[in-house]
This record gives sequence, C-alpha cells and structure tokens, in this order.
Amino acid sequence: MDKPSKPISPHVGFYKSFGRPIAKVFLGAVFTYQTVYWLWVKLETDEIRDKKKKEMSQLEAEIRKVRAKPPT
Repeated sequence: MDKPSKPISPHVGFYKSFGRPIAKVFLGAVFTYQTVYWLWVKLETDEIRDKKKKEMSQLEAEIRKVRAKPPT
C-alpha cells in the first residue's frame, strides 16, 4: 500500500517555489557588482597612469630645459 505522504513544511515549500528566482536575482546582483567594480578599478588605474605620464613629461621637460641652459 502507498504510504501517506508527509506534508511539506512551509520552509521547504517556500524554497521549492521561489528558490530559483531568488538565486537568479542574487547571481545577477553579484555579476552586476563585479562588472561595475571592474570598470571602476580600470578607470581609476587609467587615471593614475595618466597622472604619472603627465608628471614624467613635466620632469623630462624640466631636464631638457636645465640641460639646454648654458653654464654660468
């Protein structure tokens, strides 16, 4: 004879119904966060690199200026 099935607990029932949508939203949020974080780091790195380039070109120009100056 068939055993009577146990009633499903509300906790299990909730995750059976909404587990997949919750997982999709969570994974979408993590993906979005990581994408924005990567973009932020890339932009910040580019900004630091540009600052260093500008500083180096100013220092090189100053060196050229000092070398071109005749000794007194």
